[in-house]
Amino acid sequence: MKVGLGLRPELWQWTIEHAHALDAVELIVDDVLHLSPSQAADQLAPVRDAGLDIVVHGVDLSLASVDGPDRGYVTRVGRILDALGATTYSEHCSYHRLDGRSVGQFMPVPFTQRWAQRVADSVRAVQDILGRRMLIENVAYLVEHPRQGLGEAAFLAEVCARADCGLLLDLENVAVNAANLDYDPLDLLADLPLDRVAQLHLAGGQTTAEGIAVDSHSAPVRADVLELLSAVAPRLPAECVAVVERDKGFPDSFAPLLAEFEAIREAASQGDDGPLEGRRFEAGEDFGADAMEAAEYQRQWVSHFQMPPAPGASEYVLGIPEGHRDAFARVLRTKRRDKLEPLLPGTWRCLGELDRRDALLKTWFRQDSRQDLSRVDEVAGFAAVVAETPDLPEALHALTRHEATLVELRAKPFTRWNKLIPHKREVASRFRARDLDAVAAGASLPEPLPRTARVRYTRRAEGVWVEDL
Repeated sequence: MKVGLGLRPELWQWTIEHAHALDAVELIVDDVLHLSPSQAADQLAPVRDAGLDIVVHGVDLSLASVDGPDRGYVTRVGRILDALGATTYSEHCSYHRLDGRSVGQFMPVPFTQRWAQRVADSVRAVQDILGRRMLIENVAYLVEHPRQGLGEAAFLAEVCARADCGLLLDLENVAVNAANLDYDPLDLLADLPLDRVAQLHLAGGQTTAEGIAVDSHSAPVRADVLELLSAVAPRLPAECVAVVERDKGFPDSFAPLLAEFEAIREAASQGDDGPLEGRRFEAGEDFGADAMEAAEYQRQWVSHFQMPPAPGASEYVLGIPEGHRDAFARVLRTKRRDKLEPLLPGTWRCLGELDRRDALLKTWFRQDSRQDLSRVDEVAGFAAVVAETPDLPEALHALTRHEATLVELRAKPFTRWNKLIPHKREVASRFRARDLDAVAAGASLPEPLPRTARVRYTRRAEGVWVEDL
């Protein structure tokens, strides 16, 4: 079995330096879609020069959306695949986009015959555009439909057979779902079409205070996931690649990851090729999600995790355990918080000191739960929530405006014309910009000036210049 690592900026240099310990890397294609195919190939040249295979993974296709795959998006992915000479492209057997908006979390589809055909049709459409076979990945979904129809394993097998596609088996997701939904993970693995598995995902997650497992990719691969690897490894194709995913909680050196690679190789070599122990899931009756209009069904699921259930919500939505719904909502808020925190560092720290952070985050999430906003829109939305909260210190309001202005101007493209006429903005303030910068670096909130002054922000070729006038 080959061992790979997910490419992340925090791990890039280490990955190149320790290429001898790896067989492959996994590129998130959405990270390079803003580049031309040739630029993407140039960026990945050090990886190829190090002798590493590149497998390509996607996160933004929203394969199971009722709207079907976006042909333009898939075409751009195909050009990147061609430029990299990549033969493997995988995506999640799930959806996160509805009515042009992103939920920010992979949502489960009903495990029924009708939805298996719907997803298989989408997979075939993608494969026709790409001119190559793709892999679908099982997801961690925290909640399940109250009635399961085929069950997850049989559903994935149906999609693979109907679309003639491969499978990316995420063993961390299997372990997370088994823990949250109380079943034996070997039962699921026994029913999966393991001969179609071309790639594995391995990761470590966390457990909430309520005992709910979350696939956070923030820790080393757990022992129970390695045990699942030992169980399935002898039944997988020899060229299968086991990719370690780490999105946060990065170690201080590459040594812990090197130890993980060795543990994976050892676990893969310890399994036996006898019958996989596990009971087979019995297929249930296809349930009412098939009778409901597909878009309305997905809208109810999405709205249920962003706010209390709407009047008239179906029994299939109302049957979700409240604890799991709340955990799901917290995951969505956490993802947005992780994007916001580095953009408004001073605001975020001061709100924490005032014990107001979580309340404002929830308010912001209720007002606009979209997850596909640009960083400028995200910052502007949260800054508006802060501005509308009257009992916060005046200096904190000024600090948020200051940091939001910096984010907005830094995001503006700088052209030759702008070198002649730079972007400029002047704002009235009772606080000096240098004092607000000091707060962002860790100082206390300043006292206001005796009279209103002005601050000028100028976007120049070197960045944003800030002047106290």
